[in-house]
Amino acid sequence: MRGMDIIDWFQQRKIGDHTIDISEAKGAAAEGARRADELQVTVDRLTLVSRAMWELLSESCSIPEQALEDKVIEIDRRDGREDGRITGKPEPCKACGRVNHSRHRKCLYCGETLTRSPFG
Repeated sequence: MRGMDIIDWFQQRKIGDHTIDISEAKGAAAEGARRADELQVTVDRLTLVSRAMWELLSESCSIPEQALEDKVIEIDRRDGREDGRITGKPEPCKACGRVNHSRHRKCLYCGETLTRSPFG
């Protein structure tokens, strides 16, 4: 009978461990959902501001919407892919000449501050 007590204890311990894991996973999922909601608010706000800027520019300069669409495609293709995303491109460091991705602010090789466009 004593052997059964040890097995029961071990099983209860494992159940307790899994209960903790489930609780942590629920907490992480809730945090992920909260962050996704925050990001959606940010995206919605940026979309609204972009639309307002476009309408002001279009109305004041008589620019047709097709010109905007053409520019979006042109910018999208700058990285060699038309994928609906804007991505950086490799650029050489002015100090050492080695290539760094545009998302870096300092050269990975010499540590020099890289000059970048405000748009990345």
